[in-house]
Amino acid sequence: MPALDSRRHDLKSFEVKGFMPFNETHRMAFHCVSTVPQEAWVVLIDEVPFFVAAEDHILLYDALAGPRLWHTDWGVFLGIADGGSKFNDDVYDRGNAKAGILVDLPAILQRAPERRLGTALGESRYRLTGFTRAGCPVEALIDLARPGPCSRVTGRGVDRNPGVRGGDHLS
Repeated sequence: MPALDSRRHDLKSFEVKGFMPFNETHRMAFHCVSTVPQEAWVVLIDEVPFFVAAEDHILLYDALAGPRLWHTDWGVFLGIADGGSKFNDDVYDRGNAKAGILVDLPAILQRAPERRLGTALGESRYRLTGFTRAGCPVEALIDLARPGPCSRVTGRGVDRNPGVRGGDHLS
């Protein structure tokens, strides 16, 4: 299974959404849609927009300086690094070759090694499910008939604190 990289010419579309830890007490919800030539990414921390980008428009909430608006290129990385989940967002000058969305799908799915199951859904569509060792589900929907190899990845975590939404499926 390849990494989802919006800069690849053979990858036309994908959608990724789920939850991951932001720190010890807060969770981050994310939702990304990439279709050629449009891209969008939304990150919420405790249901508050933190990073919102659509095509070349960006809203980034800086806790010290407040919201910032840009009209430029941007990049996002979601994956596993240094033994835990990692989310990076960057703002670039227009035309920067680094702009785009990169989701390290193989590393994310490796974090869900328990009870892995691949299911054929018919018409070139498949579902890959697994659970982290903590029991949190991760799911990838793969549609080989669409231009991109993966149409959606979702993760749902165990809500150990009723006051905190989301989960820790990647930790």
